[in-house]
Amino acid sequence: IWIGDLFKRANSTSGPGSSWTNSAGTWGITSELLYSETDADADFVTWDTDLKDGYIRAVVSGTLNHATTVRIPDIAFRIREDRDGAIDLTTALFVQLKNAVVDLRKNDGGTEASLTTATQTTTNGTYYVVEVKWEGSLVRVWVNEVLLISYNLLGSDLKYTEYPRVGV
Repeated sequence: IWIGDLFKRANSTSGPGSSWTNSAGTWGITSELLYSETDADADFVTWDTDLKDGYIRAVVSGTLNHATTVRIPDIAFRIREDRDGAIDLTTALFVQLKNAVVDLRKNDGGTEASLTTATQTTTNGTYYVVEVKWEGSLVRVWVNEVLLISYNLLGSDLKYTEYPRVGV
């Protein structure tokens, strides 16, 4: 299965369109780029898919190096849905670039923790190509075509292999 969105559509301040769902905050499109209109902590947009194994390639930029204000996109995957299809924004895996680190993290019922990290120079306002591939318990992360993380989920973290949504 392949899904994708290059955001090649008219600018919008009311939503990203396509199969995206604004789960928190207001999202838009400008010059074929997805952005957070509201620019607040925990803004979240998800793609309506059933993708337990998959691959995301995203070009990201933001305020990556700052002591108090950090505005970076987290590439989220294996986001939990309940049996009625409601999105649980407090349970997911995600990757973020911040302060010279690539961090594979989990959010488990609202409690965040790092699973593993790798060093990556980050510069504010610079675009980075981030790729995340997950198959079964294996998660791999590349930045600018360099494999930086290869991690196997273990123990209670294997529950993430059952969660189907992706997002930013």
